[in-house]
Amino acid sequence: MRQIAVLVEGLTEERVIAEVLAPAALARDVVLTPIVVRTSAGHRGGGSWGNYEIKLRALLKQPQWEKVGLLIDYYGYPIGAPGRAPGPLPSREALTAALLKAHPQAVFAPLIVPHESEAWVLAAIDAGAADGQIRPAIVSSIRDAVAKAGDAERVNSRPEFAPSKRLLSEYPKYLKTVEGPQWIAEAGLDAVLQRCPALAAWWKDLLH
Repeated sequence: MRQIAVLVEGLTEERVIAEVLAPAALARDVVLTPIVVRTSAGHRGGGSWGNYEIKLRALLKQPQWEKVGLLIDYYGYPIGAPGRAPGPLPSREALTAALLKAHPQAVFAPLIVPHESEAWVLAAIDAGAADGQIRPAIVSSIRDAVAKAGDAERVNSRPEFAPSKRLLSEYPKYLKTVEGPQWIAEAGLDAVLQRCPALAAWWKDLLH
């Protein structure tokens, strides 16, 4: 079987990979392993770019991985990462190009998620995963936002209206590491990919 590692910034992404992406990959004879960035001994998730860089370089040197993926949100993209200096945030395309220039190995497959991985949760809600679990008015509002934007990844184009903030404003009880992965799993991978073209393109490349 082929072995693929994906470096992720937090527990939500780890659960989504373990519960949704990994089973789909396994059906194609691929073992997909999520690896959460370590910020310090005993602590995982996010932090400075140095935390990513250390682990990424190590993974890219390990011969067992056919591909090494990276999932990192566009909002909150860490200063010090390739292409990211203090000041206005460059485009996703520019940041991705800088990542690939810094790590030109053919096995490297990064995705800078537009705008946050909570876009996948919006996609899941739009697909009906939260029906009966949250008020119909909230579901309707999120569906309207996805329809107006064109897809779930284009909902909320400014940090102050980020998908995570929208979810919390609509549903203050939202637990990102619990309900987010749960709804994505209930919606199913195909439904989420249909509503998240950047994720879909990355997924296709990762398994190619």
